[in-house]
Amino acid sequence: MVLHVMQIENIKFLKNSLALHTYPVGIRFSNDLNEIPEKARRPYRDFKQKWAVCQAINISRYYGFTVGYTLEDAYCMVGAAVFNLLEKPEYIVEAGLEYPFHARSLNEGRKLFERVLGRILKTNIKAIIITSLLNPLVDPQIIVIYGSPIQIGKIIKAVTYYGETVRSEFIGVSSCSAIPLAYNEDRMTFVIPCAGERILGGTEENEIWIAFPAGLLDKIIEGLKGIEWIYPYPMRPLIYEPMVPKKYRITYKDYQEWLKRSTN
Repeated sequence: MVLHVMQIENIKFLKNSLALHTYPVGIRFSNDLNEIPEKARRPYRDFKQKWAVCQAINISRYYGFTVGYTLEDAYCMVGAAVFNLLEKPEYIVEAGLEYPFHARSLNEGRKLFERVLGRILKTNIKAIIITSLLNPLVDPQIIVIYGSPIQIGKIIKAVTYYGETVRSEFIGVSSCSAIPLAYNEDRMTFVIPCAGERILGGTEENEIWIAFPAGLLDKIIEGLKGIEWIYPYPMRPLIYEPMVPKKYRITYKDYQEWLKRSTN
């Protein structure tokens, strides 16, 4: 079952109220390759290419189509590992990626990659289905939204509207691992993209993103409506009388003083 009409309307409200530049996307995990929709694009089958997970998400959010992603389609083995597509995910610790690329020493790098391994998806899958939520082909389990810090901050504010807080942990490696983390812990998290996502995935320098269980969507929509007055987007300028340096005699006060002098 895909999103019902009301949920799609909520997605449209969310995209429009935040003036998002790209489509929100839904993520679904499947242990059955037959669940990949026929209309889904497959990186290797359709493009004769292999993509990083972050790249597949970016392509889906820009082009608006559904991507069916399996190990056959995977370019980045770190991403494949955290989504539990690899038979031996410990490869990412033994491949020598930590030092000197991500840390000043092997031991310090190991600490980072152990944190990444701690986020591995806790369910067996064969495919990740990434779908635009304005035209979803599957029922998503996780929703991912990209935007500017102020746009993503407004979504987080919609959750704090209920007295809750939102946690994030920056590892600097495998930012895509925030998606299995959101699934494993059934909570929202926000993400500063890692170097790989910038280089391989093409995420822009002004973008951050957020991942949350699809079941939070209705709550977020109500929260956005509740905070609209205090947290509008785009932010409205304050109504105030401007100030300029005294030497720059452009103001009505300068004119009044000049007028007094000129009439004496």
